[in-house]
Amino acid sequence: MARTRTSFGRDTGLQLRMLLTMFLLGLLYAGFVAVMFAAGASAVVMLVVVGGLLAAQYFLSDKIALHAMGAREVSPQEAVAEAEAQIKPIFDNWRARGLIGTGGT
Repeated sequence: MARTRTSFGRDTGLQLRMLLTMFLLGLLYAGFVAVMFAAGASAVVMLVVVGGLLAAQYFLSDKIALHAMGAREVSPQEAVAEAEAQIKPIFDNWRARGLIGTGGT
């Protein structure tokens, strides 16, 4: 029996982008701490602010990414209608070229 591939190979570009993002976020947090330290904030205030930012980043990152991509939540009916609208021209093209049958229509 043939073995199916269960994982993808390494993506060095993706790994480098993730590493760069982590480095830049760390630099941003260090900058926040430096500004608060220079402003004379106490360690407790710095901990609360940085902890709040970390919590917001953790719990809101998916919503921020979806908003940045312009995604919106749709009902199952809307999703099916949008998929049909996208697929219909493709199948019409294939039918016109004789690649598939008429589908009983």
